[in-house]
Amino acid sequence: MDDARLEGFLARLYTDATFLEHFIAQPTEVARAAGLSADQTQAVAAMDMDDLRLAAGGFRSKGARAMAASHGSAARGRWRRWWRWRVRMPLVLVAWRLSRRRITEARR
Repeated sequence: MDDARLEGFLARLYTDATFLEHFIAQPTEVARAAGLSADQTQAVAAMDMDDLRLAAGGFRSKGARAMAASHGSAARGRWRRWWRWRVRMPLVLVAWRLSRRRITEARR
């Protein structure tokens, strides 16, 4: 249970900027309030805060890029489907009907 609590604490540090700044200001108190054991509290309080900020910023920006990419591709897919069936296909059908009409008239 303690390992899961530590993993959750670290995940929150990496993803929540406000929580991270609060932790950097008072590492021992925040770790104790999160319910970490004494050994875990000492270990997280001894971390290099500059490296922690750098890692957290990287995780947040990577998460934002992944979110933007996934949302962008879904919207792009919806747009392509709409374009294909609402705009392109009717134009293709009109062109096909005109060509069939010309072929029929040429045979007469």
